[in-house]
Amino acid sequence: MWRDLHAESAEGQSALRIIIKNHIYKEHESDFDMKEQEDKKPHLTAKEEEVMRILWEHGPMLVKEVLEYLPEPKPHVNTVSTVIRVLEKKGYVSHEKEMGTYRYHAILEKDSYRKATLMTMLRNYFDNSLKSMVSALVQEEELSEEEINECIDIIEKKKS
Repeated sequence: MWRDLHAESAEGQSALRIIIKNHIYKEHESDFDMKEQEDKKPHLTAKEEEVMRILWEHGPMLVKEVLEYLPEPKPHVNTVSTVIRVLEKKGYVSHEKEMGTYRYHAILEKDSYRKATLMTMLRNYFDNSLKSMVSALVQEEELSEEEINECIDIIEKKKS
């Protein structure tokens, strides 16, 4: 069965690639329709991504609350405030005024960012080849045999 998925079609694409691409496209058609807009949106730095992860995990927060979740050595509160304001300018974060201060929340959903980042990685590092990406994970032993079997099960369920 697994070998059948790797068989090349007349167009030179493996069945596995076609299944995964179709699944990703069907599940996230609106994401692909907005691809041009996503590509124009500024990417996140490591520090910005760290703050976004905190907001995604814990919800709306004051700057000082975000600071509590950052690892040691903790940056100065002004540094965190600057990172959040930059995220706001980029359109990833917004705020609500609350008793003379601001409570910040993520506008961008974690899943949307994850999908856009994955698609960028696929395009930039794997020449749009899902097979290359999965092969790299398997070769680097990032996927266990159990995880590989789970992926096969997901693909087979989507086919039926």
